[in-house]
Amino acid sequence: MRRVILVAVLAAICILTAAVPTYAQTPDAYVVQRGDTLSGIAARFGVPVEELARANGLSSHAWVYTGQRVSIPAHWGPGDLVEDWVGTVVKNPPGAQFDDYFQLRSNPGGRYGVAAADDRLAGELAHVCVTGQDVRIWGYVRDGVPDVNGKQIVVQRLEVVESSLPPMRDLTPLAEVSASSFYPPDRGGSYEPSAAVDGRVDTPWVEGASGAGRGAWLMLSFKRPVQVTAVTIDPGYDRSSHLFYANNRLKRAVLVFSSGEQVQIDLADRTGMQTISLARAPGGPITTTFVKLVIEDVYQGRLYDDTCVGEIQVWGREG
Repeated sequence: MRRVILVAVLAAICILTAAVPTYAQTPDAYVVQRGDTLSGIAARFGVPVEELARANGLSSHAWVYTGQRVSIPAHWGPGDLVEDWVGTVVKNPPGAQFDDYFQLRSNPGGRYGVAAADDRLAGELAHVCVTGQDVRIWGYVRDGVPDVNGKQIVVQRLEVVESSLPPMRDLTPLAEVSASSFYPPDRGGSYEPSAAVDGRVDTPWVEGASGAGRGAWLMLSFKRPVQVTAVTIDPGYDRSSHLFYANNRLKRAVLVFSSGEQVQIDLADRTGMQTISLARAPGGPITTTFVKLVIEDVYQGRLYDDTCVGEIQVWGREG
């Protein structure tokens, strides 16, 4: 009798086990885990949350539950795995079709668009794009997407490659600053070139040329060559919102280096520091003895026709 009962129990367990669906994490599907949200899953796979919701007949603010099977749109699903790839995150020049890309160290032609699986990784990618550091990445490749060469790496893990190189830092304190002209002092203060490198965005350099200042320049000169990976600029008189928009703001400029290389940059019409990455691959940082900022175009001020630069910093390494 006990044997009959035991057999019956085992049979019931088998039936119950068979009745519970088990889903594999396939390239076109994801099984919701505890704590997951629709937006979090979208970020993990690099899918616009609206498109992920539409593919599953949901609203973009819908709840998902543990064990739920979420379909990943085919052209957004994971492709080849990226495991311990070494390279550099590089910023494309202003005006390029795509923003930044991953340059594979082992293959000069190996360029991929790059995206982050979450906000933390997005911050890390932005940081190494400025510093120009080599990184190791893990994740997967999406094919047939609107990015560099039709491929995009979704980064799920990132590590900076250890090296003996000193860290990137603000090189501005090492520079002597000069300018083509500057506005004479008034009740608001002094507007000499040094005002653009004093660590304060509310004390700008103001060009003193006639007109809007197109062609005026500000230059940081170094006694010894430096390796430059980025510049950060506050493009206006950032003491108040009123003063910022009352005066001309920097819209487009050219960075000129002692090697003869020139880089055109564009700035948004907003307060605060803006970072322009100069990291390149192949080629590495720009080696120079000066960085010259030449004004090309401006956002027109509401009241005044003087172009202001609140602050400029040059980031890189000595030597």
